[in-house]
Amino acid sequence: MAYEGAINIIIKGEVDGTIDIWKCKNCGGTAADLRRIGEPKMPESVGMGTLAEIGRWGVIACNDHGETEWHLTQSASTISHNCNVFGKCELTVDEKGSIKCSNNHDHKFYFISNYINSSLVIG
Repeated sequence: MAYEGAINIIIKGEVDGTIDIWKCKNCGGTAADLRRIGEPKMPESVGMGTLAEIGRWGVIACNDHGETEWHLTQSASTISHNCNVFGKCELTVDEKGSIKCSNNHDHKFYFISNYINSSLVIG
């Protein structure tokens, strides 16, 4: 794996975390790891996560009434999602990044390939 780049996640004008992007030199697959401000140490599996095409990785943003959360996931998937903004629901993200929520909450999906070595401003 080789380090490909990073994305700063900006919420309310402040860096809330970073996504590190790694690329496999053999297969071309991409792994992404998130680091949040205030977490005491990096995950043990940095650079060794799930491999997928860079175009599948994205950030789900949950933003309502001034409260914001973000989560790293892949498009073309269905996940059980639980956040402090909306609570628990099932999310389906299609290959174009459109989200359907089982509880009709307003989540947004941002492809990380559009933000490598820059910042993603949420909210």
